[in-house]
Amino acid sequence: MRWVMFSIQFLAFMLVAGGLLFRIMHWPGGDLLLIGGLAVAVIWFILAFFYSKAKKDLSDPDILDSDLDL
Repeated sequence: MRWVMFSIQFLAFMLVAGGLLFRIMHWPGGDLLLIGGLAVAVIWFILAFFYSKAKKDLSDPDILDSDLDL
């Protein structure tokens, strides 16, 4: 799992860095690289947030008891 996380983060970083380089040099395609890299990063952070939240909730043994408390 750690290898997948690193790979996705590296891909997002490379797309953003490439997009910035293309934008600075005024080469075509910089907008697409930059937007694609930022989209990958945002999607990754959202998925990582919900994964860590679900993992934490599953490790809580009193999760059913806390739902029943009024």
